[in-house]
Amino acid sequence: MPGDSISRFFLPFYALNDWLVKLERICLYLLNYVLLTVIFIQVICRYVLFIPTPWAEEAARYAFIWLCFIGAGYMTSCNGHITIDISDMVLDKLKDPDRARTVQNKIGWIIGIIFLLILSWHYWNYIMAFKAFSRLTPGMRVNMGAVMLGPLIGFILIIYHALFCCVIPRRTIRHRQPDI
Repeated sequence: MPGDSISRFFLPFYALNDWLVKLERICLYLLNYVLLTVIFIQVICRYVLFIPTPWAEEAARYAFIWLCFIGAGYMTSCNGHITIDISDMVLDKLKDPDRARTVQNKIGWIIGIIFLLILSWHYWNYIMAFKAFSRLTPGMRVNMGAVMLGPLIGFILIIYHALFCCVIPRRTIRHRQPDI
């Protein structure tokens, strides 16, 4: 059957997408735990023990940066970003509103992918010009390149999930609610 061959063709992509979503969820849980633990330690040290913790603020900031960008990739995978749906009123008046919505969504995904590809390219060039991999952060003495890779990894995850949503046939896309 032609439908079965399409489904079989996309099985590896479904498997990769499901694996990435599981990895993203694990990273989000761990980063959230690190962020809350570090902030808790900082509050206890500052207001109870009166001990400065110069590393805690920096660690919380870096965990939050990674959390935001990996979270953006995860939200793209489950189509959970905020949308403006005023165009639905206009599309409902057309003869075939479902087809028009599909075309509109694909155009939106393609524009987003192009934007993120350009942004990723410029951000990578910025990281290289900044010589981030040869610098250390002031408080924790962590390689600055590792910190600055968070947004780039997030961009790549968003691009992959957007391509997945754009290319996989509409009837086989599994929309799900975010679990986090």
